[in-house]
This record gives sequence, structure tokens and C-alpha cells, in this order.
Amino acid sequence: MINLEDPKQAQAGMMQADSVYWAETNGIKLIGGIVFDTEKYRYQVDIMRSEARKKAVMKGAQAGITTIFMLDAIHGLIYNQYPQGVIYYFPSEKAVEGFSKTRFGPMVADNPAIRKHLRNTNSVSIKKVGKTFLNLLGARATQTIQGKKDSTSVRSTPADYVIRDERDLFDEDMAEQTKQRLLNSEIKKEVDLGTPTIPDWGVSKVFNESDQRYWMIPCTACNQYTCLTLEFPESIKFKDDKPYFGCIKCGKLINPVSGEWVAKHQDREIAGWLISHFLNPNCDLVDVMRRWEKCQREGKIGEFYNSILGMPYIAAEDKLTMSDVLHCCGTETMRAGYQGTAMGADIGAGRNNIHHAVIAEKIDKDRAKIIYMARVTGFDMLHDIAKKYNVKSAVIDFEPQTEAFRKFQKAEPYKVYGCSYRDR
Repeated sequence: MINLEDPKQAQAGMMQADSVYWAETNGIKLIGGIVFDTEKYRYQVDIMRSEARKKAVMKGAQAGITTIFMLDAIHGLIYNQYPQGVIYYFPSEKAVEGFSKTRFGPMVADNPAIRKHLRNTNSVSIKKVGKTFLNLLGARATQTIQGKKDSTSVRSTPADYVIRDERDLFDEDMAEQTKQRLLNSEIKKEVDLGTPTIPDWGVSKVFNESDQRYWMIPCTACNQYTCLTLEFPESIKFKDDKPYFGCIKCGKLINPVSGEWVAKHQDREIAGWLISHFLNPNCDLVDVMRRWEKCQREGKIGEFYNSILGMPYIAAEDKLTMSDVLHCCGTETMRAGYQGTAMGADIGAGRNNIHHAVIAEKIDKDRAKIIYMARVTGFDMLHDIAKKYNVKSAVIDFEPQTEAFRKFQKAEPYKVYGCSYRDR
């Protein structure tokens, strides 16, 4: 038991209980020699101290979030808070290797408080910290079983704490499998983080299910609160052609460091944070606004939203609605015969699983028209459709039913191409 009246024991207790206190007391050095600083990076404190079992962080580039979750994991391992270990997942093994060499290695080398607890394993992906392990693993699928992607690296390791970094780059089957690493844990902590891409996908989808915390900055002049990200570009004011962060109500200068996290949905289980580049104390607002103008000119608004605002984006013209689909449908009746068509088929898993087939007829040199779409079961039905619509060539998934594809390819009188997809 810790004697709180003893200064040394009290400090030791604080070091064990609070990863923020531990990092600040030890003067933990981050990438580039920057010392962990709760004054400059106040927005990080709430994230590290949150006791939520499930967290989601939707962020812009260079927000320092990967680093603080790595520190949080290392701190917990040093003090044996995760007896089954921690798994930090990246989208690929290549990303693991890069992180281990350029981020994890230098962090250990620069910090004696971490280095003294690290045991040499001679491994890029497995680090023994204290009595247990920190696993840095790639979540890329290595095989397909019954139509579902799989990976031995994702399957084999139990854990108390799982972190999925750059969540939008994960295959959904792999992301779901990482959760199974926690089944035998009493702790069951998990985190999804990363720069978003499109709405309701990856980290955006998880954030939407969270309590959605936004960094709200009070104005000292009128007491109005402003979220720089949600109010952009109105939250950027100009004086003598120079941009500054301004109150959304009165336009007075506001300081991003002085904000606080406010949850939109306080009763939700997942704790979620939206972090834009604006919260980085090294944010160059002049450069940011130049990028904003350039992205507007070049039609790259999505890139700005993702990397600077940390928000998902899809242009209105790229959204597919029911009316868009119906508008493409004609009223003409189906013809009795066709001169020659092409077929594409997406193959489901299992002997009787659903396949999706599309038949198209060439209109002219550069265009084709979809004349038939169907969900069918089995390759026999694909054969019947191809015969009915006089198919002259087809592209069909080579997997997951490779043997059935080969038989179909051999039996059909036209050219059948096999198609496979490779994760990048």
C-alpha cells in the first residue's frame, strides 16, 4: 500500500496511475527532440487520461496522436497494467518496419525512462517491456478462407489492449479480427485512430458512434465558444491580409491552447475526439490558408479536409443516390437478342453463395450500356445468363472459388478472364 504522506511513495503512486504525469515527470522526448509538454499540447491530456475502454480519434496529419498512444501503451506495460500485452496494429508489415525504425527506435534511444524497461528481443515487431510484450503488427490479409480475408499475425496473439492506427486503410475483415484478440481479457481496451477519408468509413464510422468530443475555445471578449474545425473557414479571420484564429461571434483573436473538450453525446460508450492541424502549436496558418486556396483551385478540397481538418469528405457530385441510379434506367423493353455482350461477376464464398453479375453491351467506341444485373447462386446460373445475352467475353473473380472458376473458364465457349485483388 502506498503511503501518500511519504513524498517519494506519493510520486511513485502518481507515476503508476497517470501516464501523463509519468511522461511529464520523466521529460519524455518525442520525435525531433520535442519534450512532452502538457501546456503546449493540452488537447492530448484528456485523451491519455480518459478511462474509456473504447476510443476513437479522427485526426489531421501530424497531430502527435500515434506518439501519445504509444506512450500510453508503454507506460501501462512498465507498470504491468496489461498482463496479456498490447498489440499496436498498422495496415501493413511495411508500415510496422518503418515505424519501428524511425519512431519507436529513436524514442527508446532518447529516453532512459523507457530504455531501462525494454528487453532486447532482436525483433522489429515484438518488444518486451517490463514483464510482457508490445507487439507491432501489420493487419494485412495473407489469405482468403470461405470468402473472408484472414491473417495468422492477426489471429495468433492475445492482448488486453489493441490499437488500430490509420484505420481507414484496414480491410474490414481484418479490423474485425483484431477485436477477437481481446476475448480472453478482463480489460478489453481498444482504440481506432487515423486520418479519415470518406464519411461513414473507417475511423469516421467509429467516431460517429462515439460521444464526439470537439475542442471548444472560449472568447475572452464575448464568452462565445468556437470550434475552429467545425466553423472553418468562418473561424479564420484576416487583419492586414494576415489570417488569425477568430471568435465566430465577435471576430476577436482566440487562443487554440485555451480550449476544452466538449462531448456532443455524453451518454455513449465510445469516447471520440476530432483533432485538426489547427491544434498543433506549430501550425503555420498563413501556409494552411495558402493550401486551402490551392486545393479549391485544383479541386482537391477532400485532401485539405482529410489532412488539415481531420474530417472526412466527399464531393456532392460524387455521392450516389437512389435518384441517380433511377435516372440511368431506361423505359425501353428488353430485346429478344443481342449481337455480343460482356459480363462481369463478383463471386461470393461457399458453393451456394450469392454471385453478382452484370451484363453490358457496347454502344460505340468509348461507351457501354448495362442491360442486365442479377444476384445468382452457382456458376450454372452464370452460364445460363451468358448464353441468354450472347456473352462474348467475361471477367470473373478468380477467388474464393478457384476450382469452380477453372471449370467454368474451361467449359465456356468465349474468353473468360480471372480477376484477383491485391492489397497495397
